[in-house]
Amino acid sequence: MKSPNDADLWKKRLGKLGEQIVAERLRELGWEIEARNWRNGRCGEIDIIARDTRDTQDIYVFLEVKTRFYPRAEMGFQTAGFDAITKGKKKKIVTSARCYLAQRGLLKTQYRFDIVVVAFSSNPFQIDNPDSGKLQNPVVTHVEHAIGGF
Repeated sequence: MKSPNDADLWKKRLGKLGEQIVAERLRELGWEIEARNWRNGRCGEIDIIARDTRDTQDIYVFLEVKTRFYPRAEMGFQTAGFDAITKGKKKKIVTSARCYLAQRGLLKTQYRFDIVVVAFSSNPFQIDNPDSGKLQNPVVTHVEHAIGGF
C-alpha cells in the first residue's frame, strides 16, 4: 500500500470540509445527524446518515457528499461530482445503507438516498490548507432521491 502524498491528504481534508458544511446545514434545517463516515466493513462508506424530520414522517437519508472547485464562470448546477457516483458506487451505498438499517431493526422504515455537491469558486492551487478559512461561500446543490433503481 502506498503512503499518502500531500495531494491525497489535501483532497481528503477538502472532502471532510465539504461533509462538515453539509452536516451543519442539515442541522440548521432541523435534521438529526445519526452518523458520519459510517463504514460497512470494507464494502463501503456512507458520508452522512441523517433523519429528515421536516415532515410528519421520519425519513432516514443516506447522503453522498462530493466537494469540487470550479472557476467562477462555471458555478451553478454542476454535473461534476454527480457524475463521479458510478453504478458501482451507488450499489455500495445502497448495500451499506441496508446493512445499517438491518443492524438497527429499521428495514421497514422509510429511507432515501441523496447526493450533495459542495462547489467552491477558489483556485485550489492557491490554497495550501482547505481548513484555513480561505474557502468561503460554497454553492451547495442537494438532490433528494438521487439514487434509485436498486
